[in-house]
Amino acid sequence: MTDDPASGLDPRFDPRYQRGYSGRETDAVPVAPAEKPIADPRDPVPVPVTAAETVAAPVPVPEPAAPAPTAGATSDPDPLPVSVETREDSDVFAPEPGASGPSVRAWLIAGWAVTAAVFAAGALLSWIVSSDIGYSTGSFSNEDQWLRELGWTLAPSLLTAGAMGVVVVTAVAALMPTRGDDAATEGGGPRFGRRAAWWALVGIAAVAVIGVLWAIGRVFEGSNANGSLMLDGNGNPADVADQAEVFARIELGQFAQSLVGSLALAAIAAFVALVAVEVRRATLTAGRGRSAPPDRP
Repeated sequence: MTDDPASGLDPRFDPRYQRGYSGRETDAVPVAPAEKPIADPRDPVPVPVTAAETVAAPVPVPEPAAPAPTAGATSDPDPLPVSVETREDSDVFAPEPGASGPSVRAWLIAGWAVTAAVFAAGALLSWIVSSDIGYSTGSFSNEDQWLRELGWTLAPSLLTAGAMGVVVVTAVAALMPTRGDDAATEGGGPRFGRRAAWWALVGIAAVAVIGVLWAIGRVFEGSNANGSLMLDGNGNPADVADQAEVFARIELGQFAQSLVGSLALAAIAAFVALVAVEVRRATLTAGRGRSAPPDRP
């Protein structure tokens, strides 16, 4: 569209506002108002983030999927509770399987045999020395001098070592766990019952106490017999044949005197061994009670 040269008005604009317009305002052709430009949408202004909001929220970790059941696997609807024991409890309270095997029993039997033989050898040497009539009459045989010296020096040590050895070997046998303990425990029977070795310790203690009482009695009898011994004018025993019974009591008293110490030591050692066995038995029973599963209703 071009300008009208006759009128000098530009038809593109409202003639009322153009120079040279002389008509009325109503005569003007209405012109559609120009559309307002639409502003382009802008991105929102970012809001400043505070320090408290910068803490990252915990990211949820997906739970692992349950494994698919394998073919043929069955589940117990009411499984028994399983007790978990620490390594220390297992080492302390669990008896070693097969601990009392044939080799262990063979060593125990050998220990009993050796210690009993040592005690018997000491008792024999002590009796040989004590029954020598020369100690009462004052006449000694030079041929048996070495045997008398050996008896006086070695017999007390052999008696003590033999008596203590028997007690120690028996105590070891009483402390050894056996398969019978595990079988009784699993079958609901008595736990860690007192075995033959325990009763052997009781027997040793009883025999030793009785032996001490017997030996003390024989020592007093020998002392009284020695006081009633008849002597001649030179201070030597008179009528040895007639006083044979008196000499026998003196010899028995000397022999009993050599046994008192070893028998008393054996009685005390057997009592201490019984205490040790009972303490271990109570500890094992208490440990089994703590580790056993509770009874199901």
